[in-house]
Amino acid sequence: MLPSTAYGDPRLSMWLRVREYAVPPSMIELATGRRAAGDWAGACAAARIDVDLDLRSVARAHGRDIAARLRADLRRLAPDLLRWHMPRIAPDGLLRPGLTLTLVRYERPGRSGPLHLVARTPPAWADAGQRISLALFDPADAPTSRHPHPRPNRRYRLDLHRHLWDASRAGELRDRSGAGGLTPPDRDPLGLVPPGTGCAVGRWAAEADLLLRADGHTGATFAVRLRGGRRLLLAVTQDGGDAPDPTENRWGADPAAGTPGSAGVRHPGRAHRDADEGSPPEPPRRTRPADGTHGPPEVRHHGRAHHIADSGDPPEPARSPRDAHPANGTHGPPEVRHHGRAHHIADGSDAPETARSPRGTCTGDGTPGPAGLPCRGAERGGAPRLRIVGEVPPGGLSAVPVLPDAATWVAPDLELLRAGLIGADRLHPLVAAALVPGHTAPGAVRDPDPVERARQVECRGTTHLIGLVDGVLVPLDHDPDEIRREELLAALGGPPLPCLRAIDEAHRRPDCLAGVRERLDHGDVEGALAVVEGLLGRGAVLREGPLRDELTAAAERRIAYGLYRAGLTGSGDTSAHRPSRRTGRGHRPTRRQARTVTFF
Repeated sequence: MLPSTAYGDPRLSMWLRVREYAVPPSMIELATGRRAAGDWAGACAAARIDVDLDLRSVARAHGRDIAARLRADLRRLAPDLLRWHMPRIAPDGLLRPGLTLTLVRYERPGRSGPLHLVARTPPAWADAGQRISLALFDPADAPTSRHPHPRPNRRYRLDLHRHLWDASRAGELRDRSGAGGLTPPDRDPLGLVPPGTGCAVGRWAAEADLLLRADGHTGATFAVRLRGGRRLLLAVTQDGGDAPDPTENRWGADPAAGTPGSAGVRHPGRAHRDADEGSPPEPPRRTRPADGTHGPPEVRHHGRAHHIADSGDPPEPARSPRDAHPANGTHGPPEVRHHGRAHHIADGSDAPETARSPRGTCTGDGTPGPAGLPCRGAERGGAPRLRIVGEVPPGGLSAVPVLPDAATWVAPDLELLRAGLIGADRLHPLVAAALVPGHTAPGAVRDPDPVERARQVECRGTTHLIGLVDGVLVPLDHDPDEIRREELLAALGGPPLPCLRAIDEAHRRPDCLAGVRERLDHGDVEGALAVVEGLLGRGAVLREGPLRDELTAAAERRIAYGLYRAGLTGSGDTSAHRPSRRTGRGHRPTRRQARTVTFF
């Protein structure tokens, strides 16, 4: 049997489960009603967000002006929308543990650094309930929290993406996600990432420009962190707004246009294969320029001209016919070749770059690809563009600003909508209004009942019904005397009645167990209990089996979270972080092992 990943994108499958269980409609409805009434603290409680700040204390410590600005931001905060857009991890789609991300930064003249309104997630061993906490972080004070990472993360930050938590700016999601643009947000003319990875390359230039301006960086270099520890070093350029788009794609095709890229160019260590695998290329021939001197040899592949460096390097796309500026007809910066490496001579607008990799791949240590090759943004006329950086800037990678994770990837809701995996009525109302203009919510969206079809049983050749009577699940088509007789025969070892067998199975391993487990994993204990009560009734007594084990483990995990919040234990006090006997190093347990840890 093929694994589930063989039938679809596992990333979209994860986000589909997250959208179904992580933020239930009942939470959205309750939090929205309280926020509309002006009760921001009650809205946070409805969204399972703990508030670890006091406005009066903030006014005394930081002034009334910052306290007033903080109060205004808290009133605009949609806690259910924040939970909707929080970073998550595979494969379960749970909140990224041990994370501190910035929501707002409050500048304080004369103080050491701005004051941060942050959202924190607990460590993995205390992730019961999937709760989030709001707090203030002052860089001038020593961290007093037991959180494993109390300082804000550079990669995961939402202060530049207020539309992901601010109800008054939720409509900006359409433009910031690229849903309203003329080109898809994952358009990648440079081939910086493999196709289908879900990177919003088409939005990187604009988002990086916002990042650099907000942080006050004088340079234009920034880093993009991808999966697997890969990192890209890029730069934003504002000049050359009318330059043509590049035609080379390192991954063989432009995913947006569907046209072949540089698949027909010979690279070291790769056998030559043209796009249509036709006749072999013509032999090199010399072209004579206007001054009578011989230029570099030229190879033609089905009408495409490629110049070869004097050292006999593989052919590269000819850039001279495309380097002319369409506005004034002048050529771009001259190019000099030394031992097969292309060096762009600075013309006052750009620094010299070096292409170190023949294929132009960006490795995890920041080794660049084809330097100086611009990437056209979605708009024209001076819009920010991308340029691959050839060298690590002074100060190392730690000094380079990191593109926020929210700007690195295509919005998962947009991907789900385009793939047809979800409808607008199953999205958050603020998200649906932004991504699907004109969509009107049909009213309060209720959670689907997973037990609607679990009430019919095939019993002795006929279809019988089982239902709730006085809060207990009982057979409806058998009289009480027959039920007592069949229960006695089953207790003595006889075959149970099919209706009784179905009721026993529902108490131990119901068909909705997967949904119950997903709800418990995402902290929706009320939803999980509602499903169980809807199937078994309020007066049911759970029998030994997987269902009772899941509910018992969820209760134990809530105790662990309570101990963490009370400060009675730290991340180093649990058995989950003890050294491994086999390796002698800290061994991270599986999520199942971490959830069953007990405290004494």
